[in-house]
Amino acid sequence: MSRIEQLIKEFSGKLGLGLIALASLALAACGGGGGGDSGGGGGGGPTLVSMAINPSTATVSAGLSTSFTAQGTFSDSSTSDVTSSVIWSSDNVAVATAGTNKGSFTGAAGILAPTDVTIRASSSVSGVADATALLTVTDASLTGIAISPVAQSVPLGTPVTYTATGTFSAGLPGDVSGSVSWSSDNPCVSISASGVATTISECVNANISATASLLTDSTTLTVTPPVLKTLTISPATANVTIGGTLALTVSGKMTNGNNATAADWGTLTCNSSDMTVATVTAAAVVSGLKKGAANIDCSSANGGGVNANTVAATVTTLQMGGSQHGLALTLPKDVTTLAGMAGTSGSTNATGTSASFYAPAGITADANGTLYVADNQNHEIRKVDVATGATTTLAGTGLPGVADHPSNPLLASFNSPNGITTDGNKIYVADTMNHAIRMIEETSPGVIKVSTLAGVAGSSGSANGAGSVARFSQPRGITADGSGNLYVADTGNNSIRKIVIAGGMVSTLSTSNLLTPFGITTDGTNLYVANTGKHDIQRIVIAGGAQSTLAGISTVLGTTDGTGTVAQFSQPFDITSDGHRLYVTDSNNNTIRQIAPSSGVLKDMTSVNAVVTTLAGSGVADTINGNGTAAAFNAPHGITTDNSALFITENGGHTIRKLK
Repeated sequence: MSRIEQLIKEFSGKLGLGLIALASLALAACGGGGGGDSGGGGGGGPTLVSMAINPSTATVSAGLSTSFTAQGTFSDSSTSDVTSSVIWSSDNVAVATAGTNKGSFTGAAGILAPTDVTIRASSSVSGVADATALLTVTDASLTGIAISPVAQSVPLGTPVTYTATGTFSAGLPGDVSGSVSWSSDNPCVSISASGVATTISECVNANISATASLLTDSTTLTVTPPVLKTLTISPATANVTIGGTLALTVSGKMTNGNNATAADWGTLTCNSSDMTVATVTAAAVVSGLKKGAANIDCSSANGGGVNANTVAATVTTLQMGGSQHGLALTLPKDVTTLAGMAGTSGSTNATGTSASFYAPAGITADANGTLYVADNQNHEIRKVDVATGATTTLAGTGLPGVADHPSNPLLASFNSPNGITTDGNKIYVADTMNHAIRMIEETSPGVIKVSTLAGVAGSSGSANGAGSVARFSQPRGITADGSGNLYVADTGNNSIRKIVIAGGMVSTLSTSNLLTPFGITTDGTNLYVANTGKHDIQRIVIAGGAQSTLAGISTVLGTTDGTGTVAQFSQPFDITSDGHRLYVTDSNNNTIRQIAPSSGVLKDMTSVNAVVTTLAGSGVADTINGNGTAAAFNAPHGITTDNSALFITENGGHTIRKLK
């Protein structure tokens, strides 16, 4: 018995059990009693000789933890759990890290594929080898699913794309829409493997589920009646004339793919980006007010609010009767010279008064700011820029002739051309002394062709027929109706002829009450004829051919202003219109006259309300600029308008005059 044990026994009775316990602690502190679990101490107890980790292999998902234990084997062949007394480590902390609890390891959250790591248990006892185990860290495991959106209600035909968001062992959410199994418990909805639901019929609360392993989530989808999905107005680009209207076409699609009706889009809200250029009604009817551009858009409040596309509307003048119809002209009556040297004939191409003409006759205007002049005694067709007065020769050699040409208009020839008009695409010439109607067209960029549309050069007559079968006699006036027809004042035949441009078919429209008619124009409904030999203006209704005297007293010359047949003219040569009024070159009176309806519109005007006034010209044959009757003209011949001004050819003064 050791000395300490003897002391415990001797004093046990005196000190009691508490002293016994204290003495025992002292014994342990001095190494007495032997048998520690790590071995290797004094007193000759068993020592630790080896270790093993359990389990030897393990798998854990990224973000989760697993635990190992360490079993020690001692020198007396005994074993004991040494988990808490060894040092634990991972040989790759990027894959797994040791936890605060001995033997606990957590897989790294970022692992995307199975990755191995060695787990190590180390003892402080000298000579004891480390124990190892293999830990495989796999990608994170799914621990929960949540579907979005939830509790949807959509119109029939509207697809719904669902997303399944998974919660993973790593603690991070992720999209698992493509890896779950989607299902619907109602045939009103089908759902694809990627979570896109197709609505097939109306229903209430179809259950949409997403499942993976034993995890699932669900939501409801209600399918309501279809509503407006898209709205379209067409055409995407639209042209409307000043004073004209254009009804846009409205169409739409429902959410189920069916065509929408007016009841589906209801009352539209339509707007114009420039109300001074164009207006638009709730029925998508556009009205042109002045030249310019405006964007038109419409929308419907139905279907949760549906906007249509934007229509680019361009408001233009109307190419009609050889002129530009649009707004009623407001004329301060200022007369200037646009081109030509007053009193000097010639064929010089130049700008303004540096250019020269020789007895210019007919004139017409296109929508692009260009005038075309039948330069009678130069036997040419000239071009004049409205903005600058720049003058060039479009066609003709400068000598009388009959030649057509397929590609070079300057090699074609004319013989005293008088009348000229355009339909906006081609130019048509009454080639007076060739007794033919000529056509000038651009067949390809930069290539201009001159041909004979009807009649035969050098052969006069009155025969009707197509092209060269027809005959004319000194035709002087020509106009286009914008609908594929030309009307000719066939002066030598005292008749009005019609030509269908496609094919050149010629027919006679009127021979009544006509004497050497020179000028002619149209508003699309009526023809207006400067009946030169009878000093009056004739009106012919195109549909049916009804004819009457609109203004002037037949065979009576004069200068009197007044209404209808009270007014007088003296050899009116040409006539044009802005779509609201008529304008006449009263050649022998050397004045410009206006005929306007006192009430109503031009198309309905008769001699009862046709008011004739003198716009400009003193009556003296001269070329004088000025206002109204302070100005003077020298045998005014042709007249046209670009809807901003009147342009007059001065046959005796060899100029192009402007009245604005």
